Amino acid sequence: MFERQISVPLLSVKDRNSFVRSNTELLSLRSFERALNSKAIEKDCDEHSTSRVWLFTSRGIMMSATHRERHRMYKILIVEDSSESFELVRRALGHSYQIDWVQSQETAIRALESKIYDLALLDINLPDGDGFQLCSLMQTHQDLKGVAVIFLTARDTSPDKVMGFSVGADDFLTKPFEPIELKARVEAKLRRRERDKVKARVLHVGDVEINKDSQKVSFLSPEGQTISLDLTPIEYKIFLLLASGIDQVYSRDDLLTAVWGENVYVYSRSVDTHVSKLRKKLGSRAAYIQSIHGTGYRFCLDDYNQNREAVEFTDSSLRSGTHPL
Repeated sequence: MFERQISVPLLSVKDRNSFVRSNTELLSLRSFERALNSKAIEKDCDEHSTSRVWLFTSRGIMMSATHRERHRMYKILIVEDSSESFELVRRALGHSYQIDWVQSQETAIRALESKIYDLALLDINLPDGDGFQLCSLMQTHQDLKGVAVIFLTARDTSPDKVMGFSVGADDFLTKPFEPIELKARVEAKLRRRERDKVKARVLHVGDVEINKDSQKVSFLSPEGQTISLDLTPIEYKIFLLLASGIDQVYSRDDLLTAVWGENVYVYSRSVDTHVSKLRKKLGSRAAYIQSIHGTGYRFCLDDYNQNREAVEFTDSSLRSGTHPL
């Protein structure tokens, strides 16, 4: 009903026929409409804030919508040499996205290097190459791997589809296409991309959770309570590096370079000091960090799991009276 996404000011005004409720405040529909047209509200918007709005009509119908102020629009790159095809795609997607249009592989590469896109719609037949080459090239660049790719082409043979997915495409849609289907596929890929981004920010290793945004390490206690470890920035970086490469051995020099940087001189034995303090804070989970004699350290799940099983066996034996001691 309300297509424009904008914050709703909290007012306590009742309306006879219909009203909007934001949290516990009431806002009349007329006031809400006036708020949508208020430039003063836009100026005070916070980019990440949202408000839950409930609309009650005179018939008792209730609708819910989350309004996000000045929400970030997804950026989509369309690589298509036909102006007619581009116009069909643009109309199908509507005005919900920031759309850039290029007509060749060369201009597509320049666009990808100059701006961060969320999704790319690629045609296969291009004047200076093909979409397969472009998609394959994108997979070799770290900054472009996260861009979702959908092939949109008139080529509809099975070998073409297999080739598209083999070079890294997320989806394959043939022309002519249904506009509503194209938009649905685009929205689905963007939703999945957002979920993957969230997952990438939180690392689960064993029973430990590492939140890269807050830089916090936590685990669940036997009672089900979340316990956060009080780690220093250096300890957090060491733990994150080790946990990101399970069973990978990191030398002291590797840790020094990754944590302190190449141009900072630190004694290699400083690593041992920080790892020792980190282990103490991990307590019963200290077995996660295994020392490799003469080399460095690695993150090992097996050692911790074996140690935990041994402790659980001992505890259960003591409780049952069957322990040899």
